[in-house]
Amino acid sequence: HYTYICTEAFEYIYSEPLKDIAPKLDPNIFLQVHRNAIINLKQVKEVIEGDNMQAIMANGQRLQVSRSNRRSIKEMVLTV
Repeated sequence: HYTYICTEAFEYIYSEPLKDIAPKLDPNIFLQVHRNAIINLKQVKEVIEGDNMQAIMANGQRLQVSRSNRRSIKEMVLTV
């Protein structure tokens, strides 16, 4: 169970599963958008709505947003 942590400059491999890391993060800054991804809301460049909602990050990476997390991302990103 490893977690990949991506920053602007580096990628890290962390030996703790995502489910254990998530509760340690500030919920005002980080949002779990899928079972395999937590994003920094300050790094979201764009959200593409539709059947396959995606969060486009500042580094250009596209992350799938699960159906159960669509409301959260809309509330936290699109209303700002």
